[in-house]
Amino acid sequence: MPINLFEQKLSLIFTGISGSGKSTLVHKLAKEYNLKVVDVFKYVKPYIDKYSSPNVKGELLKKVYKDLISDIPNLNFDILEIASDWPDEFVPKIVEKLKTKPILIFCEAPLKVCLKRNKAKSLPVPEETLQNQARFSRLFYKNLISKFKFKLIVIDTTKSFSESYQNLKKKLKL
Repeated sequence: MPINLFEQKLSLIFTGISGSGKSTLVHKLAKEYNLKVVDVFKYVKPYIDKYSSPNVKGELLKKVYKDLISDIPNLNFDILEIASDWPDEFVPKIVEKLKTKPILIFCEAPLKVCLKRNKAKSLPVPEETLQNQARFSRLFYKNLISKFKFKLIVIDTTKSFSESYQNLKKKLKL
């Protein structure tokens, strides 16, 4: 069912495996509708600079999410972009910190597609991290939203960017 983002003043949380197309969709949507974005990469980057990308995983990556969660009440954003690292642990905590119920947008793409896209990035995510993220599928998010009562939109990002973006806009009623 389409949702009018602007009438309801809702926050969007984009999630999915690194390389699933979240950033591409987020940046296009933010530019077209003048939306403010907070990307978890803002929190990861200092750790990458200090420890290097392959070493930012496990407990170190969990610290990044804890930092983000503690900052949420002070942040002004329309879109929050996070990878699907431990959504069972962190998405409920993020939702609790928001002033309104968000719409969770799960960017869905097969692991092999995300691995290929990830290799082309200037700062690729460790393959082990992508494999961990891939454990959290559409079914996981459907179960999560039924428990926490927020909306879910699934976007198949294996299609062309244009098609994925138009599908997103249609589902958001933009």
